[in-house]
Amino acid sequence: MGRLLRGALIFLLVSGCEGLDRGSIGCGGTVPIRETAEPVTTAPPEESEPEPEAIAPPQSGRTLTPTRELALSDAFLSHEVFLFGAVIEHDLDGDGDLDAVTVAHDDERAGLVVATREGASLTPRNVAMTPLALGTDCAPQTAAIEIVSGALFNASLTLRCEEGEASLRWLASVEQTPRVRDRITIRPPTERTPGPVRTVVEVRDRDEDRHADLIVTMFLADESVPFTWLDRPSGFARERAEPERTLGQMANVAKRTVMRAPETALAM
Repeated sequence: MGRLLRGALIFLLVSGCEGLDRGSIGCGGTVPIRETAEPVTTAPPEESEPEPEAIAPPQSGRTLTPTRELALSDAFLSHEVFLFGAVIEHDLDGDGDLDAVTVAHDDERAGLVVATREGASLTPRNVAMTPLALGTDCAPQTAAIEIVSGALFNASLTLRCEEGEASLRWLASVEQTPRVRDRITIRPPTERTPGPVRTVVEVRDRDEDRHADLIVTMFLADESVPFTWLDRPSGFARERAEPERTLGQMANVAKRTVMRAPETALAM
């Protein structure tokens, strides 16, 4: 029952939302020697497939001391309302000029601000804004942003609330007008939460197709729930089997515990 409760708490606190075929290396065998003394021939070995290229690491942006004025490679960006907490420069529209994607916030909202270059100037626009009212007196702390596999922005902002730490994460497409594909909100712990929710982010080839995937795992006490975004030809897509599969397994364990020892389970 404790596992089920912890799994349910993770689900409530978090909202948002082949192997290599080398071929056969052939010796081919030898041709039998006949009485006519024909020459012995050996089949040439087949060429093996090349080793897969290493997965490119994420392209990391810069974490900033919150500021309204930001110096980029050869331009200057400012905003009258939001403070920039992190920035990454990338050519969004394919015109050869570097544009900028930032994690920005004020006292009430946070999200992505995209600045597209038009000549010598950068024009900022808000892409996704999320209220900061995740708990009591929540204040922004540290922002970060990176590009995964050249196709997905992984941006985050941690907050310090009266109840404890909270965080926001945005996963957005890398294109001229980035679209938020998923958002993960971790609320501060409550008095019934057995500790804070810890987040571990991995970039690796989850499905062994030689493309980098994004795995965000939430840990609460001794339980964990993974969320996975796979790099597909049509773009990143979340693996829909999770977290339902993990939560289902935890529920089955809790059910067996209740059936074996209901008094003990109810007291947990």
